[in-house]
Amino acid sequence: MDNLQISQKSVSLHCVFHSIRFKVNKGWSKALLLFLCSDLSSTG
Repeated sequence: MDNLQISQKSVSLHCVFHSIRFKVNKGWSKALLLFLCSDLSSTG
């Protein structure tokens, strides 16, 4: 496998990951904030 194929695969994977992250971003940011806040309050 040459570098061109590898770079093409990584680019397509990055696009897929970005689209998924964009779809769930709104819900995930709230869930992540809640998780971080509860985690910080429980440890601190």
